[in-house]
This record gives sequence, structure tokens and C-alpha cells, in this order.
Amino acid sequence: NDLLQTPEGEIWALSAADGIFRISSATLEASPLETVNASLRPGARCDNMFLDASRRLWVAYENGGLQFVDPATGACRYFSAAGFGGESVMDIEEDGAGSLLVCTHTAIYRYDATAGDFAPAVTYPRMQVQSFFHGAGGTLLLGTSGSGLWAVEPASGRITQVRELVPGRSLDLSRGKVYAYLCDRDDNVWVGCQQRGLYFADATPNPFRFLPLQQLQAELDSKDIHISQL
Repeated sequence: NDLLQTPEGEIWALSAADGIFRISSATLEASPLETVNASLRPGARCDNMFLDASRRLWVAYENGGLQFVDPATGACRYFSAAGFGGESVMDIEEDGAGSLLVCTHTAIYRYDATAGDFAPAVTYPRMQVQSFFHGAGGTLLLGTSGSGLWAVEPASGRITQVRELVPGRSLDLSRGKVYAYLCDRDDNVWVGCQQRGLYFADATPNPFRFLPLQQLQAELDSKDIHISQL
């Protein structure tokens, strides 16, 4: 159900029913993380995971609830779905300041390390939120199933539907099922939509266009310019 890479370069894979496995880069064989798996809730199906900057592993369960586990010691704590308005946690991220954020179908919650609990940071009308992303400039984005892509302003709590992937490049994703988003190192944007494929928006669109020689000559003839003059 999910994959991550640790700071040491290890690949961990999350199985819905069987816990977390370490993948050997040499043999590609999977071995269970026994310390972590022993702390997971028996019989619960795991949906996604996240390793935060403090090396705490967070695991969200399919039918609600969230748990963090210390991979080294197995120490853990469970947060029930009641603390998230009865909703399942759909995705887990950290903001630019290192605060842990989780999203549900109705809100984004921020972890308060002092209080040791989550509190709503942004609420919105119920949507089928699937994923949580970081956009350009630290923007937070929600990918939904059927309502497209939404940008979140944590300071004001305002959310707006994304109409342009990069400035000047409009794209109607209003009914899209957005499951993947990437703003790459060149600020190009990639969006993966179920049943629609992959969208790409170039941050620096090429102002030139390719013309075959015959077509180029035809356009130049219309302007009384011969190609030998170029």
C-alpha cells in the first residue's frame, strides 16, 4: 500500500495486512520489521505510512485511526478516529516548518508536540480527499477523487480549486481523480489522474515551434522573405 526510503537509504514497504517490510537492495528480498510490526494493531489494515524528521514512523489505518511507532524501540501511541472527527486519515505529510499534518475528507489536522495531540488546522466541505502534496513555494495541495486538485492556505484556512498547474497554463481538472502530484526540481508540474493519464506542465514553455522547411518557406513567401536571406 505504501513505500518510503529512510535517510540511510533503506526501502520500506507497507502491506495492508502483514505490516512493514525492509527490502534488501542487494537481493530484493523482503524481511519484516519485527519491532515495528509487533506494535501495530492486531487485525487492522494499514493504509499508508510516513517517517517524520524525528524518525517516528506514522501508520494510518484503513478504517480510521493513526499510530506512531519508534522503529528502534517499538514504543508506540495510537490516536483513534474519534480525534479526527470519526474520519479515516487519508495521507500524512510535514510542512515547511517540520510540523506533522494529516488530512481527512473534511479537514487537515496539525500535531501539537507540546499537547501531544492533533488539532484541526484547516476545515473544508466534505470531499473525497485521497492524497496530500507539497506544491511550488510550499503550497499544500489536496488531491481528490472526482473534485480535482485544491490549494490550501494554512494561515487563512482558505482553499481554492487549482485551475492552472503553472502560471498561464490552464487545465480543467475539476472532475478529475487526482492520485499523484510532483513539482520537480525545474518547477515543472506532473499530475497523475485515474482513467485520464499523466498531465505535464512545463514551467518555461518553449516560445519556438518546429516547422518543416517547406512550411517555413511558405510562411516566408507570404511575407516576401526568401529563406536565403535568413
